[in-house]
Amino acid sequence: MKKTLVISVVLLLLLAATTGLFAGSKEEPQPTAPAAEKGKPSGGTLNFGVYRPIPNLAYYHAYDASNNITAVAIWDTLLRFNEKAEIEPGLATSWEVKDGNKIILHLREGVKFHDGTSLDAEDVIASMKLAVDPEAKSPMAWMLDPIDNIEALDSMTVQIKTGAVVDILNALATPIGAVSSTEAIEKYGIGLGEKPIGAGPFKLESWERGSRVVLTKFDDYWEEGKPYLDKVVFKIIIEEFTRLSSLRSGDFDIVYNMSFANVEKLEGSKDFNPNIFATYIVYYLALNMKKAPFNDVRVRQALNYAIDRNAITKAVTRGYADPAITDIAPAMAGSLKGVREPYPYDPEKAKRLLKEAGYGDGFSMKLLVGANSPDAETGVVLQEYYKAIGVDVELVSEEASLLWNHLQAGNYEDAAMSFWYPDFPDAAGTLVPFCYSTNTPPDGCCNFSYYSNPEVDKLLDEAAAETDMTRRAQLFQEVNKIIYEEAPRVWIYHIKEAMPASVKLKGLKPGPMFFFQHFLQDVWLEK
Repeated sequence: MKKTLVISVVLLLLLAATTGLFAGSKEEPQPTAPAAEKGKPSGGTLNFGVYRPIPNLAYYHAYDASNNITAVAIWDTLLRFNEKAEIEPGLATSWEVKDGNKIILHLREGVKFHDGTSLDAEDVIASMKLAVDPEAKSPMAWMLDPIDNIEALDSMTVQIKTGAVVDILNALATPIGAVSSTEAIEKYGIGLGEKPIGAGPFKLESWERGSRVVLTKFDDYWEEGKPYLDKVVFKIIIEEFTRLSSLRSGDFDIVYNMSFANVEKLEGSKDFNPNIFATYIVYYLALNMKKAPFNDVRVRQALNYAIDRNAITKAVTRGYADPAITDIAPAMAGSLKGVREPYPYDPEKAKRLLKEAGYGDGFSMKLLVGANSPDAETGVVLQEYYKAIGVDVELVSEEASLLWNHLQAGNYEDAAMSFWYPDFPDAAGTLVPFCYSTNTPPDGCCNFSYYSNPEVDKLLDEAAAETDMTRRAQLFQEVNKIIYEEAPRVWIYHIKEAMPASVKLKGLKPGPMFFFQHFLQDVWLEK
C-alpha cells in the first residue's frame, strides 16, 4: 500500500508532547550507550522454551512469535519499542523530521556487526533494499512501501523521504528496521536467513533445524556491560506439557505460549513468575470471501452473532482476555470502544440471517485451527456454537507455523482461526494489512479474508495523509464501523500474554509490543 502522510511541524511538536512517538528525536545526539547497572551478575545460559519451529533467521522474516524473539537478539534495529510501546533510539541515536516528509537518522558511532565491520549509512541503505527485494519474499516488505527515497547525507546520517512519517518511524522499530553489514549482504544476500550477521547482543553459534537455536554473547556489542548472559538457547518444544514440565524441573528458565489454565496455576508460586502483560493481540476467524457462503454478508454476520464471547473468554482464557469488537484493541486510538459493542450472542438472529441468505438448513465448513492453546480449545467451543445454528464445522488442526504459512499462501478452504499481533502501536498496523484490498495473499499480507472495499481503501489512504491525529483516529474509526457491519472476520477476543519464568530470571519488562521489544540484553539470571 502506498500511503501519503504529511506531518506538520505543529503536529510533530504535539506528538512529542502527548504520545512519545518522537521521544528521542532531538537534533543533538544522545549518549553513546548507557552504562551497565552495577550489581547485576553476568554469565550463565538462558534456556528458552518456544513452541514453533524457527524456519528463517533473516530480520525481514521475523513475523511470528518464535522468529521475533530470536530475531531481536541477533538483529538490532534503528529504533526500538520500550515496555510502554513508545519509540526509543536504537542503532540511530536520534532522529528529526524536516519539511514534514523527511526523516533524518543520526547513526550510533562505534557499532560493530558480528562480522567485525562497523555500522555506517551505506549499511542501512543496503539492508532496506534487501528487505524489499522480491527475492527476499518478506511478509513485512509492505511496511517500507511508503519510502520514496533513501540516501546517505554523510557516513553516519541517513535521510528517508516519505509521505508516511509516523508509519515509517514505527516500522524502523520492528525487525524490518534491522541493519546488516554491506559486506554480509554482498556475501550472503538472502542467505542471511541461514547466516545472520547483525549488530545485536547475541550472535548465532549453532542451529539444529526444528530442534534448537544457540546464540552466544557478542563481546563487541555497543551497550556497555551488556548482555549479561553468556548464551541463550531456544529449544523448540511443540507439546505444552513438555514445556511446562521442563520449566518446573529447571530445564527451562522461561517459556512462551502456555494455556491460560497452566498460567493460572503458576500465579502465586514462590518459584515462578507468570509475567502476565496486556497486549493488542486479537484472535479471529478469517472467512474466505472468495467463495460461497462467505461471500454473503448475512452469513458472516450470522457467524458473529452465533457465539457468546463473554462465555468463551471466561471458559477458555480464564478471564485473561476481553471480548473483541473488531480487530482494533480498545486501548488503541480509532477503536470502536464506546461506539459499538461486541456482536451480542443471539443464535436466533443468526438462524434468521442464514435463512434469509438461503441457508436455512445450514451448511458445512472446514475450520483451520492451531493445535496449540488457546487456539485448540477455542476451536472446539466455536464448533459447538455453530452446530447450534445448523453449521457443521470440521476442525482441521495444524501446528501453528504451518497454519501461518497456509494463511500467507492463501491455502485454506473456508475459514481459519489465528491471532494477530499488531505491527505498530497504531490502528494502521492492523487495518492496512488486514483490510487494504491489495494486501491479499499470496503476493500481499495479511488480508486473509480477501476483503475488498474501495471506500475502506479510500479512508485508509485519507487517514495516512491526515495531519491532524484526532481526525486520523476518526478515519480509522470510520473504517472500523464499516468492517463491523461487513464482518469479513469473526472477532473473538483480545488476550493478555504470559511469559512464565523462573524467579531467578530478572530484568524482564514485557509490554504490549513485546515481540518486537529488544529485551535479552537486559535480563540476567540470579545466582
